[in-house]
Amino acid sequence: MFSLETGFQKPINAGEKVIVASAANNVLFLGTDTGRLLRWDTTIDDLEEIKLTRAPKDQPRRIFPDYESRDFIVSFGTADNYYVKDSSRHSVASRLSFGSSIVERPRALGRIRGVTLTAAHFMPLESRRLFCNISELKTPPSEGGTESPGNWISQRLILLGSENGVILGLFVDSTTGKDENVVKLWNVPGAEAVYGIRGEMVSNIEMEKVYAFTAVICTSNRLYQFVGDANLEIFERNPHVLEITPPDSEIGHKTKIASGHSSASPVTPNMTTKPPIKQTISQRVCFFTVDRGRRAQKFCWTTAAGIIHGELDWKRVIRSYSSSVITNKSLIRLDGNNSPRSSVLLAASLTEFYVVLLYSDRVIFVNQLSGKIFQELNVSFTSSLRSTPPQFASIAPSSQMTRSQIIASDMVQDIVNNSLWIYSSNGYFLRLSCDNEEDGIWKVALTMNRFDVALRLSQTEEQARQVFLAQADWLADMNGAYKEASKLYAKTRKPMEEVLLKLLEAPWTVSPGELNPIIEYLISLLDQMSLDLPMQRTIIATLVLEEYCKELCIPIIVENDMKEPLKQDFDAFLQDHWQDLDLKTSFSILLSHGLWDAAVTLSVCSKKWANAIQICIQNKAYDKALDILVRAEDPEMFSKFAGYLSVHVPEELASTALLCGKEAIVKVIPALLRTFHFSSYENIRRRALSGCLNLLETLRDDPYYCKLVLHLHALDENEEAALESFQTTYPKLESQQLLDYCIFAMRCCLLGNFGKGSVQIFQSLGMLSDAVELACRMDSTYGKKIVSELTSKVENVELVRKFWLRVALAMGGSNPSSLVKVMEDSNGILQMEDVMPFMEDFLELDEDMKNAVCHSLVTSQTRIQSAIEMSSRAEETLGELEKEMEELKKKKQEEDKTLKQSDGFTFYLYFPCGHIFYDKESFLNAWTDMSRKDSHLHESMQPLESSEDRKEQYLEEQCPLCGENMIETVDQDIALDMS
Repeated sequence: MFSLETGFQKPINAGEKVIVASAANNVLFLGTDTGRLLRWDTTIDDLEEIKLTRAPKDQPRRIFPDYESRDFIVSFGTADNYYVKDSSRHSVASRLSFGSSIVERPRALGRIRGVTLTAAHFMPLESRRLFCNISELKTPPSEGGTESPGNWISQRLILLGSENGVILGLFVDSTTGKDENVVKLWNVPGAEAVYGIRGEMVSNIEMEKVYAFTAVICTSNRLYQFVGDANLEIFERNPHVLEITPPDSEIGHKTKIASGHSSASPVTPNMTTKPPIKQTISQRVCFFTVDRGRRAQKFCWTTAAGIIHGELDWKRVIRSYSSSVITNKSLIRLDGNNSPRSSVLLAASLTEFYVVLLYSDRVIFVNQLSGKIFQELNVSFTSSLRSTPPQFASIAPSSQMTRSQIIASDMVQDIVNNSLWIYSSNGYFLRLSCDNEEDGIWKVALTMNRFDVALRLSQTEEQARQVFLAQADWLADMNGAYKEASKLYAKTRKPMEEVLLKLLEAPWTVSPGELNPIIEYLISLLDQMSLDLPMQRTIIATLVLEEYCKELCIPIIVENDMKEPLKQDFDAFLQDHWQDLDLKTSFSILLSHGLWDAAVTLSVCSKKWANAIQICIQNKAYDKALDILVRAEDPEMFSKFAGYLSVHVPEELASTALLCGKEAIVKVIPALLRTFHFSSYENIRRRALSGCLNLLETLRDDPYYCKLVLHLHALDENEEAALESFQTTYPKLESQQLLDYCIFAMRCCLLGNFGKGSVQIFQSLGMLSDAVELACRMDSTYGKKIVSELTSKVENVELVRKFWLRVALAMGGSNPSSLVKVMEDSNGILQMEDVMPFMEDFLELDEDMKNAVCHSLVTSQTRIQSAIEMSSRAEETLGELEKEMEELKKKKQEEDKTLKQSDGFTFYLYFPCGHIFYDKESFLNAWTDMSRKDSHLHESMQPLESSEDRKEQYLEEQCPLCGENMIETVDQDIALDMS
């Protein structure tokens, strides 16, 4: 599975040694013992030498690459640090030859000068906006100041760890490579050297929403975890500490494997009883990523106790509010033997499923799940020696060097594509490659009972079924978790009979109200079964139905009222799988067990509305029946069941009909009326009447229902409500409907003995005298109120006086005081002489009353005398007018005589306006010409007829000049002079 790829060129000169290396993005960053820095792009064989601004006084010690570019930070033994930018040599034509150099110079990181770096991690570019505001700038570890960066948009945060245990935050301009700011974040307790550091943003895709910021810091035997909000203040909190000691062993293996073992099959190591040999192990932390370095999923930590490896669940801090992101950690112990060459571990790294251990002459692959050795490869650079190209003969190994001297020196991991490079100090490189690493790993996970991992790694449906079956057997046999196991059995191809027999014989117990494993299995099996098998689905669904009925009828569940959760699960099953059931059989089963509510649920799911309502009515669940009426949205359901429901829940039925529209209202009203007329329970009658009136309020626009409202109020003898209904409806009716409505209203008033209603109807019909008479007969005070209202509406003063006299007769009778009070309330309409005829004995009145009567008589006499004088003056004026009229008549007769003498035969007309017309034909012609010239008259009036009869008719009707009235109003007839 694993193999070592050889044939890579030697990038250094003869006699030169590689002392430090790092990798990212298929680029190797090398440092030699001569102080040279090399950047080798292995994909296109491009090698460039990095020239510093000044020659270093020591060799390069550490190189920290950026996984998002070709930039890196290099730290020298003199505590000088440089940021090396990418040379951007993308054009093939402009690439330098192998081993050449460029003129670009890296920038010295002056703000961290004097700091010996041992770990670094470049934060993603997208995270720059989260760290641009630092509340308090802390003192830097060296000189250089802590000025605020000028442009935060181009800042790049780099987490640094130093040899003396100081954690720094370095802000570098991503375009120029200049260190803009440095912040001191935390001091490691005991000033232990930092060998690894990693920061992660817990966010959604593309960091649109960031939930938390986590950081992991490793020393020689402690791992610190910081968790908090997305800012650098997390380092001010107390970290979660993981301390590794030798007794923490979980898995061990012997590093030396017998030569007879095959490298292709897993080998179980022999545990030694001897204490492990003390060995100096290079402290290192490696991370495995799958998305180009963005998110670390696993880690490998080399400690004195052994190799610690585990998984990283960054979202665990927001899912379970945990302070640790490490899960499933394991320890691989390192046992030695007498051979120092084969016992010293040079480096450790990891792939997706294996921990890689590098020794000087071999590589061992340990399965992360089982802890067993899976494969071992011998490290040999022989093929590299043979495949050295002729053009690189000048940098070939010296003749004094033998092949046995070319041994592995270290192993570096490309943090972007997770490829591993093994190299010797002499400059020879091997790349570790793997074909189908996940093949067979699911079986290993299955043997380790890591069912989640095995299921994730299974590549076919059959493999997944094997995982489900193994997990189900393990849950049932080892843990007794039959409920969880039953769900997994449904995902396998194990025969249903075997599973049911196993579950029936199993000693499982469930809490009252919970589903038993048999139901869980059958439901899960039904969910997994294809829809193309209707018969099998019906059988299984019916079995589930029977099981539910049996559970719900257990006496202990019914007595302790613990079946509500079980009923909810049953209802959910019916809603999801009603199509799989035979309805007739299912109704029979449910009703035979007394589970009528479940039968209602099944009826509703299958839209058998009538069946559901009928079951509810039979079990007196009227509220549930009304809810189903609303859900049915079918007015015919109201016609079918309103008669029965109105006898029990009339008001609720009316409220339900209001929710369903006019059609439902019309169908419910007759049922409520029948209940109101024929029910023997007064409470039901009142509720039916109330519900019916509520429904009729929505039909006020229909005269028929308006009459029905009046009739109901009459039957209920509610005069006030009837009067209000009449006053509300009467103004809305059209003229042709008023008489019919008023006659019907009068009948209702007679039926209910409504006097006031009759008075209102008389007023509406204009029968004011009848209204006053009826009001006074009913109640004199009410009659007085009616007459007071009519006083301001009726213009006939004499009629109003008669109304007040009727009120005086009704209220006062022969009591002078009451008569005087009515006279005063009439506001002058009644006088003393009007009410005196009602007084029986004037002599028995008191002095004040007598004085009032006398004063009223004197006043009346004065008014009468004034009226007589005015009448005399009017008679004199009338006589003068008669004389003037006689003179005018004589004058007119003389004028007529003169006209007769001037014309032998003349036709003339007299109009009251004084106009006289002669010669009818001449006038008609002139009038016709004049009317044609009158444009306004021609446009606004109908065209004149040409017939002479029409003209004569018009002339006889009115004067054409001034429009005076018809000729019938003329005193003098038309005269024809024949002389």
